[in-house]
Amino acid sequence: MAINGQLRVCGVNLCNQFNRPIQLRGMSTHGIQWFGGCYNNASLDALANDWKADVFRISMYVQEQGYETNPTAFTNQVNNLVEMATARGMYALIDFHILTRVTPTTTSSGPGRSSPPCPPGTPARTT
Repeated sequence: MAINGQLRVCGVNLCNQFNRPIQLRGMSTHGIQWFGGCYNNASLDALANDWKADVFRISMYVQEQGYETNPTAFTNQVNNLVEMATARGMYALIDFHILTRVTPTTTSSGPGRSSPPCPPGTPARTT
């Protein structure tokens, strides 16, 4: 994050703070509801330092034993992972992963419900 700063889309490219096209390299979680214990200080240190990753994709399923089963716990878990990634200079990409619904605003709790909240201050930290 220190090198590229705030990111933006320019045409078909992802560009850094200097409007230069960049390519991020990193890793995606599989589903934090199933493998949440794999993402800890040691594993994120390895990603940032050994792999030289600059992005960490946090995949949180909304259904499939995910967010809807415990919104508070999953929001806290995502917040923690965002903090861990950004503290290591990586961008955090939050994926509200949906497999079985057509729209993220239609959930098993009924139509009209909004997507899970982003961590406070997310745009400034992970844009």
